[in-house]
Amino acid sequence: MNNEDDDDEQNPLNSDELGNKGEHTFQALCSDAKLICNKADRDRSGWDFIVEFNLDHKNPGILDARGNPISCVVQQKTMWDSNDRIKLRLSSIERLAKDRRPSFIYVLKISKETLEATSAHLIEMRGDALAKVLKKLREEHAAKRFQVNRATLYLTASGEGRTIGTDGESFKQALLDAIGPSVTAYEAAKHKELCVLGQEGGKISLTFDVNSKNDLADVFLGIIPVKVRDVKVSSTRFGITLEKDDIPEEGEVKIQPERADTCVLTIRRDRFAEPAVFDGEIFFAPSQKTDDLAARIVTDGFEIVIRGSNFSFQSQTMKPDTPLLSPTEWRNYFLMADALVHKDATIEIRPGTDAIGTIRHRVSGNVNGAPRDFVLQGLTASGMLTTVVKHIGVADEPKISLSDLLSQVEEIGSVYTLLTDEELLTPLGFEVEGDLPAHVGDQIQAVHANYVLLASQIIVWVVDADMKRETSDGRSRFVSTRLDLRELTILPPERYETYIKDLADGSTMIMSRLLEVERHAQPT
Repeated sequence: MNNEDDDDEQNPLNSDELGNKGEHTFQALCSDAKLICNKADRDRSGWDFIVEFNLDHKNPGILDARGNPISCVVQQKTMWDSNDRIKLRLSSIERLAKDRRPSFIYVLKISKETLEATSAHLIEMRGDALAKVLKKLREEHAAKRFQVNRATLYLTASGEGRTIGTDGESFKQALLDAIGPSVTAYEAAKHKELCVLGQEGGKISLTFDVNSKNDLADVFLGIIPVKVRDVKVSSTRFGITLEKDDIPEEGEVKIQPERADTCVLTIRRDRFAEPAVFDGEIFFAPSQKTDDLAARIVTDGFEIVIRGSNFSFQSQTMKPDTPLLSPTEWRNYFLMADALVHKDATIEIRPGTDAIGTIRHRVSGNVNGAPRDFVLQGLTASGMLTTVVKHIGVADEPKISLSDLLSQVEEIGSVYTLLTDEELLTPLGFEVEGDLPAHVGDQIQAVHANYVLLASQIIVWVVDADMKRETSDGRSRFVSTRLDLRELTILPPERYETYIKDLADGSTMIMSRLLEVERHAQPT
């Protein structure tokens, strides 16, 4: 295609002749470079040719996994070498610029004296060239000139274009250099440019009513939605502000605030008690006075809302979202719960930067509402289980549900006591009715095995026991006089039965608890 800016009367070829020469030259150089060049029958799509690379038959790779060869769209322009400015119909260049495929303008300059090509330029529809197209479209929209087929855009071959050789190999290499090794990555990068080039942010105006300052703060903190009316949304791009006309004038909005900072939040039952520690994010509502200060601290398991200079504590969620936590995570949760069922708990919020000072607050009264017996049981069980898991030594702490944690306090306490103070452990014992074989004396050795159910594993421990017989009313009872922890490990539940069988040596009594398989099933 020729360049419409060239004057036919003073040139050796008219515009049609010059355009035909350029198109034939372009097709010939594609053939020289072994590129497939398909001409558009009607120039209504913004491009003159689809240029495709051939399949690599020498290094095909795995045939069903290889991608398609490079394919791009090209608008071809021919001009005299005394000119550098390209006149483009805006409707055509819009299609070319917004095509998801790699798209280019190939400019061929011809000498008036020799009618030979003197230089070639390749304009890639990315970066500055793409920005000029998008800016011109926005200008036309702002002026309410929506029939863009009547508008024109000018580019320069040497300004927006890259000078290349006039031969086919130079054109082919320029395409490879522009597109890179991955067409998919190229198309994704171009799509991003189409969305973000020239963007300068936006503005939303709307009207809503609230009953109090607290409600207003809750709206800006993203806690509650609000009904709005007279909604107007505008965006600024390339310095031009436009109002969006596809936005409903009324509706319900819930703000997702931008965090002000990260923080470390600690909660203690008293000043020097062991704290519960959580990572969180801080959000602030707009305020002009200290008394109006409103902040929201969000952690994985709960939220705290602070209001005014006399902070009040508000828990949005007092139980973790997930049913499966590690023993350490359960202990941290119950340390928090323990603090909040006592009076005068201390909350300290340490922001991640110096922009906001440390926030300290003393909570008056029980804000948790959980029964103290429940909290104490959970704190005890999670603390003991944390110690047991540390003694085993695992890279990743296993998970356990709250119900399994609280229902196995006795088992957890047994293995914990074996590790910390065996003298406090309740002796093992069993009764036997009737006469015993002659070889069974008053002292026997036994092996006891037990377990704690976890989410997908079990903690197993094995104890060597010396048992002493006590006789009463014709019944024999054996009670342990010594307990020594032999093994402590974590196993998949399906290995438990084999593990117990391997303990037997033919002479030692094995006392083991049957694995309650149905209880081991956990929610996913």
